[in-house]
Amino acid sequence: MSKTVLTLPISPHPRDLEPSDPNTSYSIEVLSLYVTSGRRQDSILPGRGDLYGRDTSPETFVKLAPGESLRVLTRVAFPHPEHPVPAREEVFVGHAVLDDETVKSFGGQTVEDSQELGSASSAEHTSQSLCKVPD
Repeated sequence: MSKTVLTLPISPHPRDLEPSDPNTSYSIEVLSLYVTSGRRQDSILPGRGDLYGRDTSPETFVKLAPGESLRVLTRVAFPHPEHPVPAREEVFVGHAVLDDETVKSFGGQTVEDSQELGSASSAEHTSQSLCKVPD
């Protein structure tokens, strides 16, 4: 287990973090949460969660000590039971990707540059394991 404190963005409102002057360059951290399906994890399911944070707004971040967690609720559209996925492809994996995005505006153009800071993936799950009620 890591001994490092994690600092993660928690604001669901990216527009609140934009500078008042649209020509001002700024950086924002984005935590993208999504679920893939299939053994190759190449199909992203509809629905996701994105959380944002900006250094000038410390309230848009949370610090997690080792062993602490953060619960984020979002909607994801899993395949409907009427359209079953073949058993060999019925695998779902949750993903979290933290990016640092720099937004620059000049001459009426906006340019974004993104750099991944880190990522993590869950274990594989099946629809049966996701629907199981804990004991």
